Amino acid sequence: MDRKPFFSTFRLAFLAGVIYFCSTGCVLATATIANPLMLADADLHLNATLLSAGFSIFVLCQGIPGPLIGTLIARKGSRFAMTLGAIIMIGGAAAMALIVSEPWQYLICFGVLMSVGSVMAGQLSCQNFVGEWFFENRGRAMTIMMLIGGSGAIFVPPLVHLLVGMTESWQIAWGFVAVCAMLVIPLVFFFVHDRKKSEDLGMEEGKSPCEEGKNVVTEASEADGSAAAKPPVQRTAVQRVYKTTDRIPFKRVLRMPAFWLIALAGTGGYAAYTLAVSEGVLHFSALGFAQESIVGAVSCMGALGLVGTLGIGALSDRVEPVRLIGGCLVALIVGIVVAAFASNIFMVYFYYAITGLAFGAVSVTFPTAIANYFGQTAQARNLGTGLLVTTLVASTIPIFSGAIFDAGGSLSTGYLITAGIVLVCALCAFAVRFPKRK
Repeated sequence: MDRKPFFSTFRLAFLAGVIYFCSTGCVLATATIANPLMLADADLHLNATLLSAGFSIFVLCQGIPGPLIGTLIARKGSRFAMTLGAIIMIGGAAAMALIVSEPWQYLICFGVLMSVGSVMAGQLSCQNFVGEWFFENRGRAMTIMMLIGGSGAIFVPPLVHLLVGMTESWQIAWGFVAVCAMLVIPLVFFFVHDRKKSEDLGMEEGKSPCEEGKNVVTEASEADGSAAAKPPVQRTAVQRVYKTTDRIPFKRVLRMPAFWLIALAGTGGYAAYTLAVSEGVLHFSALGFAQESIVGAVSCMGALGLVGTLGIGALSDRVEPVRLIGGCLVALIVGIVVAAFASNIFMVYFYYAITGLAFGAVSVTFPTAIANYFGQTAQARNLGTGLLVTTLVASTIPIFSGAIFDAGGSLSTGYLITAGIVLVCALCAFAVRFPKRK
């Protein structure tokens, strides 16, 4: 009959993906190209240590304000948070392009403003938006959103490189980010609508429960309107993965061991990705690989990240998302160990390919796991607190890895330590237990 349910799923997920692309998806992809060029600008007085410090602050500010942003989303809605985040992004990007001339200005504008603005406009708000609107197809919707939003890792770097090459100015890159942030505001104003708390769980975009797979069979005939008519009998479609319909308050979520296990499981993916982005080029350059070969391998990471999001993330409606995270972390451990002792370019490509595939999957299965296990009652605050855990750990990776490199001229030890951290996170993923299904 009516095919609108799937169309509705695609439309809302596509919208969230575009907003994610214009916020979270474009910031780090732009910084990857633009920030190293800032080192060559003598007027900024930057060195490699300060440049890395900006990245560490950026990662920290993705998580430390997470619970506060989650509370803001819970009270004001994703629509308000997306708009406010976009305004902060516009201010930060404009300052990067027009004002920044000292290291402290760079640390504040990039490390704080761009980080807080992008996570508010994109990651947390978009994940909450999808989580509250979808139940049966939540994994599919998250995958579509992350597939579109994550494509920034492929398309933004070459576009920024082209703009910088045409203008010979790194400032144009942040002008591009400001334009992307401006696009978020009309998209939110015209198309984003928060779900009312009074609406039934399991309904997607105003659909009735029967459209969502919950069939109601009325045994009394329509002609019999008497009080003796039997009440309808509800038959709920069998779920392949655990998805709670309980309304679990935030304080109770914090007392549940499963929440911290899932948060630590997701941490493994973010820690591995942070290592690859912040230290990968330096590590492989120290091992003697050519810059051109390393850049080629890095570009593959972005492309294969989309493959991981689509291929593995799409399974999260059929396989428990936290178990998928555990499998991805095992693959990441193998990749990190291979990278620590890389002796040929094939090993370099293997490392970046595994990192892209696994992180692409974790980026969609992590919020799906939280939404499935703890419901939508405190969805935004749950995601914000989970993100706080991941970033607190991930932000330490550049710091201790850089210290190890300065001390010994090699990052192999830092890679092995990170592999140990990811191993602990993998054990957490497999330690999660689910309530018995009724």
